[in-house]
Amino acid sequence: GRQALAAPAPAGTKKLLFNFLRGGNDGVNTVIPHGDSVYSPASRPNLYISPSNAIDLGNGFASLHPRMQSMMPIFTNGDLAIVHRVGYANQSRSHFDSQDFWEKGVPNNPDVKDGVFCRQLREMLDLADPANTFAAASINSSAFKALQGATPFPNFTNSADFNFLGTPEQQAKFLGQLPGQAGDGTGMLGLYGDSPLAKALYGDLVHNTGGALGGTLNTLAEASGDYTPANGAIYPDSGFGERLQECAKLFKRTEVRVLGVDTGGFDNHSNQGAINGTHGGLLQKIADGFLALSLDLQDQWNDVVVVTMTEFGRTSLENGSMGTD
Repeated sequence: GRQALAAPAPAGTKKLLFNFLRGGNDGVNTVIPHGDSVYSPASRPNLYISPSNAIDLGNGFASLHPRMQSMMPIFTNGDLAIVHRVGYANQSRSHFDSQDFWEKGVPNNPDVKDGVFCRQLREMLDLADPANTFAAASINSSAFKALQGATPFPNFTNSADFNFLGTPEQQAKFLGQLPGQAGDGTGMLGLYGDSPLAKALYGDLVHNTGGALGGTLNTLAEASGDYTPANGAIYPDSGFGERLQECAKLFKRTEVRVLGVDTGGFDNHSNQGAINGTHGGLLQKIADGFLALSLDLQDQWNDVVVVTMTEFGRTSLENGSMGTD
C-alpha cells in the first residue's frame, strides 16, 4: 500500500496518468454498495438504483453505475481495480484543503510543499538531466499541485499551443539550437544551453528553468502533428476527451512519465439524478474516455497506470434538493 507507493522505483518504461474528479464524487452512486443495508430507497428516495438496473461486479456487495457500462471490458480483462472507501483521519470538509491533501499525499501537514508525484519523480529520475526535462505535465490550463515543486513541469491543454507566437518558421528561429561543434547555439536553446547566466546571481535557477523550458518546447515541437487514435478508439466529444487523446499522443511520441488531467462538476448538491442526470452523464464521460484510452494505448497498456481520485465522497443520505452534500 502506502510503503510501496512511497518507495523509490527504478526508472523504466512505466507511466502514470492521474485524473482528479473535482467537487467530491458521489462514490455511493458510482460503486453502489448494494450489500450495505444503509443504502436503500429510504436513504436515497430519488437517487436509489436497484441491483437489477446496476452492473453486477460479481462480488456480492458492490455494483457499478449503469452509465459506466462502456468501461466494463477493462474490468473484465482484469485491468480495473476499485479501491473502495478510502480516506484519512479527521477528514476535511473543505474542497480546497482536501484536494491539497490528496495531491500532496499527506493530510494536515503545511510543511509539505511539493506534490506527491513530483516527489516520486525526484526519487526515480535525475531531473537535472536534459533527457528528463519533459518527465511530467499537467494537461490543464493551470498546474496541478500533485506536480508542483522545485522542479518546474509544464501545463497546457494542447501541446501544439505550447510554443512561441508566430509562424512555424518564426517559432523554430526563436527556439534555435543547442551549442555544439558547429559553434555557439542560437535562440532560446543557445542561450540556456551554455550561458554566462549560470554564473550570475540566481543564475543556476534561471539557467536550469530556461533550459528545461527550451527542452520541453523542443520535445513538444517534435511530437506535434496530426494524430489518429489506434484500434478504432473514439474519445468523448468534450474537453475531457480531447485531453485524454492528448495524453495518449504524448505517451506514444515522448518519454513523458506522468501526465495529469481533471474533470469538474461533481459537487452535486441538487438534482443529481440516479441513472440519468448530471452525475450519470459525468460517469459515462469518464467511462467512455477510459475505454478509448485503453484501446488507443493497447501497445503499451501493460506499462500504463491510470489513477482516478476525488477529494471526498458524499453523504449516504440524500438531501432535500434531490442531491448529496
